[in-house]
Amino acid sequence: MGIEEVEIYVTRDGLGRAAIVREAAARYVIYLHWIWDPRAVAAAGLRIEGGRTTWIDDKTSVDKLYEDRLPEPGSYHAIDDAPAKVRELPHFSDATQSIRPLRLA
Repeated sequence: MGIEEVEIYVTRDGLGRAAIVREAAARYVIYLHWIWDPRAVAAAGLRIEGGRTTWIDDKTSVDKLYEDRLPEPGSYHAIDDAPAKVRELPHFSDATQSIRPLRLA
C-alpha cells in the first residue's frame, strides 16, 4: 500500500505530529503521532534511550513511521477539508505547518 504525505503539522511544543496523507483511493486521511514529553518520562522514572524528543527535526523513516499505524477516523475527498479538521484536534489549533512531506511507495 502506497501513501503520500501531503501536509504535516507539528504542535507548538514539538510533541504532536499530524500528517495529511493521500491514500491510493485518492482520499485524504489524518495520521497522528505523539512523543512523550521528556518531563513526563523523567517523572515516571523511565529511561528511553535514542528516542526522539521533538517532531521538528525528526528523521524517522516513513516506513517505520507508518508501520502498524491506522489513520484517525474519517476521510476527506478534498484536500481543503483536511487541514480544518487538523486544527480542530486537541493541541493542534496553533500547530505550524512543518516538515517536508514524505512518500512511502
